[in-house]
Amino acid sequence: MFIDTASIMVKGGDGGRGAATFRREKYVPKGGPDGGNGGAGGSVILEATTHDNTLLRYKYNRHFRAENGVNGAKRNCHGRRGEDLVIRVPIGTVVKDSATGKVIVDMAEDGARFAVASGGRGGHGNLHFKCSSRPVPTFAEIGEPGEEKNIFLELKLMADVGLVGFPNAGKSTFLGRVSNARPKVADYPFTTVSPILGAVSLDMDRALVVADLPGLIEGAAEGLGLGHQFLKHVERTGVVLHLIDIEEVDLEKPLERYMAIRQELSRYSEKLASKPEVVAFNKLEYELGEEMEQMLRLALGDREVHFISGLSGKGVPELLETLWRTCRDYRENCPDGAAEPVVKRFTYEPPYIITRDDDGSYYVTGSAIERLAKMTDFTNIEATMRFDRIIKRLGILAALRKKGVQVGDWVSIAGVDLTWQDGMESEYGR
Repeated sequence: MFIDTASIMVKGGDGGRGAATFRREKYVPKGGPDGGNGGAGGSVILEATTHDNTLLRYKYNRHFRAENGVNGAKRNCHGRRGEDLVIRVPIGTVVKDSATGKVIVDMAEDGARFAVASGGRGGHGNLHFKCSSRPVPTFAEIGEPGEEKNIFLELKLMADVGLVGFPNAGKSTFLGRVSNARPKVADYPFTTVSPILGAVSLDMDRALVVADLPGLIEGAAEGLGLGHQFLKHVERTGVVLHLIDIEEVDLEKPLERYMAIRQELSRYSEKLASKPEVVAFNKLEYELGEEMEQMLRLALGDREVHFISGLSGKGVPELLETLWRTCRDYRENCPDGAAEPVVKRFTYEPPYIITRDDDGSYYVTGSAIERLAKMTDFTNIEATMRFDRIIKRLGILAALRKKGVQVGDWVSIAGVDLTWQDGMESEYGR
């Protein structure tokens, strides 16, 4: 079964918890802290592969979690890092954020890898916090939770030639003749209900990948018929091959079909409509006549035109040579025909942001302060005091006063709720 879209949930592993332990050994009084750090959580990694050509495995299996990091232990033993979880997707898969629809990464190269959900950092053990002013720390950090997100996978097949045309135009017959693919062939429309890839070998050194798409009808760009679901698979092809049934005696009919398909491609995507085209009039089991052929060539202007028979193979070798040459020239002159690489750009983010709600409540947010809150053990009074010192050192309390906070106001600092009191003293709850 061909599936080209899937929605899945990915979560990086949580970081391991740091250990709050002390050295206990005979004849060693007051051995001091020796708690080790927790291990980092594993990441969820996407890997592009040519061994798959469908997203079927993600239709029912939709939750993927990497391994958590191992907790730290006594004697300064650090926890093991969690194993990464590798998810293999077909080459040409576009990954989007389900919430925003923004493209996260385009897996356009074989073997390409991308960490879509990073694992959390491991918490520091109490040995890490030992210093001259705090020789016996009794607390350790909690491991940071792993990144969690819902993503949308959309497969766009990587092919050299996209085969388009009306239903029952002979596309499957043509693909079966020129490639090793064996699509279903029958004398009724919409025999092909999903894209089929075929590898065409011209000689020992030259080959093409041809994608046979379900037939298009007028209104496909608006969702009519089957082909509209698969037009996205033509976006990355180097050449669009129009296969037109010429069994009709009236020569205006094939031209009308060609213009109808052209219109649907333009309405779907201008970029798709601007790709190089080759027109092949199919089902030519008889001589059309030189005059008729000349009329069709003139009607189509400067486009490459071929007259073939997918059943007998007449004119097919010449068509394949034209497709090879056109595709090669397009790839050389238009490198953007392939997927554009996604570059992760890091932008400056303030350490915290203070906002005031309509009911007078104050909220302090920011990735750094939120990470600190998630990794603080608020059941330990010494860890809570450390959190208090850090937010004061960052200037959060002074900034809140400047914003106009009053005694008794409710304040949330990265999810840590407190009631503002005079004298810079706060009551913390979680």
